Formats: sequence, structure tokens, C-alpha cells
Amino acid sequence: MSSKEFSRNKRRRSSVDRRYRDPRQEAQDARHYEAKRRAMQAAHNREQRERIAQERISRSYEETRRSIRYDPQYLEQSQRHEAWRAAQAAQAQGGYESQRRAVKRRSSHSKAAASTQARRRPAKKPAAKWSFKKKLVSVFCVCLCVILLFFGGSYLFIRAMLGNVERHELDTEDLGLTEEVMKTPNTSVTNIALFGVDTRDVTSDAGRSDAVLILSVDRKHNKIKLISLARDTCVQIDGHGTDKLTHAYAYGGPQLAVKTLNQNFGMDIEDFVTVNFAQLASIIDYIGGVVINVTEEEREFINTECFDEQNNLGIETQTLEKSGDVRLTGGQALAYARNRDIGSDTARAGRQREVLMAMFNEVKSMNFTKLPGLVGMVLSQCLTSLSDSEMMDMGFWALTSGATIEECGLPNSECDAYGGTVDGVWYFIYDLSTASDIIQKFIYDDVLPKE
Repeated sequence: MSSKEFSRNKRRRSSVDRRYRDPRQEAQDARHYEAKRRAMQAAHNREQRERIAQERISRSYEETRRSIRYDPQYLEQSQRHEAWRAAQAAQAQGGYESQRRAVKRRSSHSKAAASTQARRRPAKKPAAKWSFKKKLVSVFCVCLCVILLFFGGSYLFIRAMLGNVERHELDTEDLGLTEEVMKTPNTSVTNIALFGVDTRDVTSDAGRSDAVLILSVDRKHNKIKLISLARDTCVQIDGHGTDKLTHAYAYGGPQLAVKTLNQNFGMDIEDFVTVNFAQLASIIDYIGGVVINVTEEEREFINTECFDEQNNLGIETQTLEKSGDVRLTGGQALAYARNRDIGSDTARAGRQREVLMAMFNEVKSMNFTKLPGLVGMVLSQCLTSLSDSEMMDMGFWALTSGATIEECGLPNSECDAYGGTVDGVWYFIYDLSTASDIIQKFIYDDVLPKE
């Protein structure tokens, strides 16, 4: 369809629409159009009036301004005002300049004073930061102080416990020391006599020495050495002639017992420690028992021969249920060490050494916090000639040096020992000079004896 045809059809439709429109609608449209026209006319008229009023105000203001500008009175007043403003500006400028010069003078004085002060006093160095090494040293010092406080408290506690030790001083002039031994003392080795007294009385240290041992603290080879001597060894006891080694303690206490060891075995012993076997049971219980290899025969002995006897003495002893490597209580370990029926006297001494070595191993591995209690218990149940400083020195060395334990018993296969009777009394008889040589080589030359 062309554009002409489209226009023609549009006019035809509009004429048709006007022909058929409603008169009321036409009247309403006419009224609407008239209202709109009147509103637009009123707005136009209002704008015209405002513009005319503005033009009138502008013309009036301009005329008034022109008339005042050429008024002589106004000109004089304006000139005075301009002069006053100029004076104020000049005064302000002068004040600013004077103030600026004063500030400049003060600044120059301050700089001069500061430079003089700087020449007099060196500049303060900035605070140095803590390096890693300084921090490490500080932490080390704090830890060291804590350790010192701990060991200081432990030292005071042990010193207090040492006051509970029963002392027995030995007469060093009457210990049977030879002149050769006294001339060449060995400072790296300390020999101490250990006596285990079996009195069947938990409160007594009197009686025969059921166990006789020599304890050597060898700092040169970093070892602790135990030498057990058969209690029935035939020896010469000063003032009593030929007798058993165990009787020396009963005859003259630790003084005569130490003298007998020195005279018969060429020793240089000047100190001793005595412990009652009955008291040893409570110490073993405190450290938690000891692990011992027990044979079936020894188990039966503990359960039959010593069970009733020890319980009647107040030493609690439980029935041992099995053999082999077992942990023994204090009462069971005491019965094991007292066994006289199985093996010879040498075997009995070996069992005693085994119990002592097992105790030492338990002490080395026990909780450090329990050591003060153990020290107090051991010291309260000992009779000794050692001083406080000697005991503390040896105890600290034993715990911190990592020393190993070696042990042997005499007589052994090198001594040609045999059992015999003299005047109706049974003895262990062997060459004491050979035994003395074995002891000397073991203690000082670190030569372990044969079995």
C-alpha cells in the first residue's frame, strides 16, 4: 500500500469518526480544552507581570546609585572610609612584620642555644634492641636461678636430714693402717666398710656382722665397686686370736671390725656404714621393690623358712607366687639375702650383693621427687663415721656421674679356699695374701677378679 492510499484511508476514518462521535463527549472535550487554555494564559500573564516588576526595580536601583555616586557628602564619606581601611591595612602589615622579626629572632636564639647544648652534651643513643643471643642468655640465666633455688632447697633439706644420722667416730690411730698405706694415700679412690648386722631386732645395730663388704668409690675409672667377704673367713682379730670375720663386729663394734679388715687384707679403710637388715626391708619397699632372678628352690625357702619368722618380727613378708625374674618386696628381698641353707657362705654373700646392686639400679631410675624422702629414710637408719660433707659429695657424684657398678666375692677360684674346722669351729680357710692382691688389683688397677 502506497503512502497516498494510507493518508486517504486515514482521513476517511477520521471523518467517519467525527460523524458518529457523541455530542456530550465533544462538549466535555471543549470544556477541558478551554480550561487548559485559560491556565496557560494566566501563567503567561503572571510571568509578564513579574518581569515588568523586576525591570522596574532594576531601573530604580540604577537611578538611585547614580544619584548617590555624585553626591559630595557621599564622596567625602567614602574617601574617609578608604583612608581608614588603608591605615588599618598598614598597621596590620607593620604588626605582622614586627611579629615575624620577633619570631625570627627567637628562632635564631633557640638554634644557637641548641647548637651550644649539642656541643656540650653528646647525642643520646637510641635504645638498642634485644638480639636473639641476649634473649637466649636471659632465658638461660632465669633457668639457672630456678635450678639453683631447687638444688639450694634440696641441699638444705638433706643437711637437715643429716642431723638424724647416728654417728660413731673411729679412732684413726687404732685402725691397723700400715705405714706404707699412710705414706701414699690414694685420693681418687675412697674405701668404706659396709656391715649388715642381722640382730633380728629392727631397732638395734648391735650383734655380729652378717654381711661384710668393702665399698670402693673409684672416681678415676668412674665406677662403684662392691667386694663381699665370706662371713666365716678365718682371720686374726686383735685381742681375740683366730676367729671368724663376722665376730669382729660383735667383739669390738665397727672400730675392731674395720681394724680387722685393714690388718688381714692390707686395706686403707677409715670409714664405715652399718645397716640392720631388718631396717633394709622398709627402704626396699620405699623404692618400689627390687627385681631379682629367683630359683624355684629359693622361692620355696622364702615361703617356708623365713615367712613366719619375719612376720613375727614385724617385717611384712608376702608369699612369693613364682620364680624367675620377679620384683621382690622388702620382706621377700630380706628373706632372699638371709638364705643360709642354699649354697655356701659365698653364695649367700653373692645374694646380698645382688640385692644391693638391684637397689642401686632402682634408685638411679626412680622419680627425682622421691629422692629426698629416700635420703631421709636411709640416713635415719644408718650408723656411720662419715661426715655430712663426705656423704653429700659421694651421693651427688654417684647420682650425676653415671658411674657403673662392678662386684665380686671372696674367696673365689684363685684363692684355693676350703672349709675346715679349727678347735671344733668351722671356717672358710684361704690364702689372705692372695685375696689381698686380688682386692688391690680390682680396686686400684680395675682388674675384675675371676668367679
